Amino acid sequence: MPSTRASRNKVLQLLSFSIVIASTFLSMPLPACGQASVLTQHNDNMRTGQNLNETVLNASNVNVNQFGLLFTLPTQGVIYAQPLYVPNLTIDGVAHNVLFVATEEDYVYAFDADKPGPPLWQVSLIDAAHGGAAGEQPVSSSVLSNCNNLQPNIGITSTPVIDPESETIYFEADSTVGSGASAQYFHRLHALSLTTGREESQGPAVIKATVNGTGDGSVGGKLTFSPFYHLNRPGLLLLNGSIYVAFASNCDISPFHGWLFSYSASTFAQLPMAETAGSGWRARELPRIRTTTSSSPPATGTSIRRRRTPSTAILC
Repeated sequence: MPSTRASRNKVLQLLSFSIVIASTFLSMPLPACGQASVLTQHNDNMRTGQNLNETVLNASNVNVNQFGLLFTLPTQGVIYAQPLYVPNLTIDGVAHNVLFVATEEDYVYAFDADKPGPPLWQVSLIDAAHGGAAGEQPVSSSVLSNCNNLQPNIGITSTPVIDPESETIYFEADSTVGSGASAQYFHRLHALSLTTGREESQGPAVIKATVNGTGDGSVGGKLTFSPFYHLNRPGLLLLNGSIYVAFASNCDISPFHGWLFSYSASTFAQLPMAETAGSGWRARELPRIRTTTSSSPPATGTSIRRRRTPSTAILC
């Protein structure tokens, strides 16, 4: 039977530096209007991973005879963030089903999801157009002693989130400039146009904060967010016009804490935020929302290092 490249008949596998596209071999292509967007990590704000709009894939047609590799799409950098998908998006006057991919080299790509070829657009989040300084680059994992969780560089680790109404995709990117004792480290929140990759007017915003506290790394009763010791692994969350960005330790290197930031999606004004002690980097799917009327206390991570008690960051 002939193959269709319709979105919901694809599976994405992340292998090193490329996107691998697989598809079932079905009798008729599906119209773009019937395809489901993937706008956030694991499909919804509860991070369930379920696709309630699926009508084609089932246990009988996902098999070695009807399901296989279509093509690969090369990228610069390792991919940890989940790729996102928007069907029937017009770019340069042409409608495409678009796959958005981010890498640890701080690159973002928009690919046509239905065929191999060059990206529809690609940008670096550490160039001048996206707020980067001269010589800025991803963070080398070599600066983290005895830690090889992310190799060889650390750039965009968390899954972005898409606002389909404003046609904006939001990213958190890690970077550095300089070397040795003079090196500076940054976490920035970005807002890119879905159709061009250009930075929107509200971005980028350097993520930073100082709160009252006496935990590890405090000075004079103040705790300051350290871009070196913290990593944004959880996927970004868009809810009620706010972007939520969660941080915990980068390889349990002290001093570290759990941080939960919130920003206005339209202006990047910083909103109420929270900090906790003793959080690790592995809470990859949070923050999440349990109901439509209230938010749950999200965990930024856990750690048992030096018998610390795992903690939860609560946004008040």
